[in-house]
Amino acid sequence: MADWAITRRQFGKIASASTFVLGAGLTSPGFAASPSLLEAAKKEGKVVVYGDSIMVPTLVAAFGKLYPDIQVTSVPGAGWPVYNRFASEKASGRTIADVVIFGDDVMITAERAGYIAPTPLDDPGAFTSVAQPKEGKYVTPQVMINTMIYNESALDGRKTPKDWSDLANLGPEWSDQIILADIRNSTSTLVVFGALYMNLGAEKAGQILAGLKKLRVENAPATGVQVAKLLSGERSLCLSLHLGFYQQMRDKGAPVVFILPPSGVMTQKGAIALSNGSEHPNAAQLFVNFAMGPQGAALYSAQGTYHTLKAAPPPGSFPPFAELNIQSPDVSKLLEKRDEIIKWWLAGLDIS
Repeated sequence: MADWAITRRQFGKIASASTFVLGAGLTSPGFAASPSLLEAAKKEGKVVVYGDSIMVPTLVAAFGKLYPDIQVTSVPGAGWPVYNRFASEKASGRTIADVVIFGDDVMITAERAGYIAPTPLDDPGAFTSVAQPKEGKYVTPQVMINTMIYNESALDGRKTPKDWSDLANLGPEWSDQIILADIRNSTSTLVVFGALYMNLGAEKAGQILAGLKKLRVENAPATGVQVAKLLSGERSLCLSLHLGFYQQMRDKGAPVVFILPPSGVMTQKGAIALSNGSEHPNAAQLFVNFAMGPQGAALYSAQGTYHTLKAAPPPGSFPPFAELNIQSPDVSKLLEKRDEIIKWWLAGLDIS
């Protein structure tokens, strides 16, 4: 498959998002806030949202403009660190967050701990099957694509890999040019290398780790480090950012390009749920309905991710989701092997 780039016009982001929202109908019965829910939410007057560093600020800002009578506060950040704060508060008997937005691996962990409440899906027939897991109290508005992203202006003649297996045999010109995130902190890294481990086996996937170790791959502590170094050209290839971050970089004018490997891309899902014991349950449900409806779909699409509303178009010039070759394992199985995969990954890169 070819590499993909998006123009600096942000692929008509504002225009396409506006067209979609108007076409879907903001006041359509399936998504309009019911008078009773809206009134109850206004009486509560507040909602607190924890989670994803990209979508939480975006959704909070738009929700606050639409519902100025409801105060919205948030704690955005990387999934596992924010979850650890959320879990610590729960363990101490405090429920501060009303809504949580996490990757599905983190959300399943929260569910198993008893921290989230059943989250109704408004107008279920309007969504793809991905939106509501067969087993799960949460709902899923978002599908993110994980693949390789490179800075075209920083290549200096280096030939980019075309598939994941190519990473095992890159030449010495790629030394000190590749960056990824620490698997202990990054869902994206776990999804990518977990898929390789489970699909290829430990030995064959281990050859990829050996190739990366030989090239002195940088193990970044956080997402922001990866983005900054790819933007600056200090590193020319990144292996553990989803395309939402790609879109952010394109918005800044960066000459980044993503690769669609023939063997497939990996996906991670963005989930949203009501916090168990929420002090503002109606405002929380109103927020969930907003994120799952046309307004939320337009915002997710504008950030370079796919929304599960059937009427939502793919983000900009991204390929339709149905055309993507997906090789991600079931997230529940991935979580079962999480410790095993992390141990394998750390050993393969000689990281303590």
